[in-house]
Amino acid sequence: MIRLENECVDCGMTCYSSCPYREVVHHCCDECESEEKLYEFEGKELCAACVLDRLEVAYDVRF
Repeated sequence: MIRLENECVDCGMTCYSSCPYREVVHHCCDECESEEKLYEFEGKELCAACVLDRLEVAYDVRF
């Protein structure tokens, strides 16, 4: 998911639409909203932990 956040640095100038801190893009996991590396999985953008939670174990090797 893409989330826009205001990261104003209080520079004292009037905020214009061209200010780079006004609407900063953050890419977040669609499930837990963390901002780590994301993977496209089943049509969603998910972090590694959420991808692993959705995967089923096909074969468990025990030694």
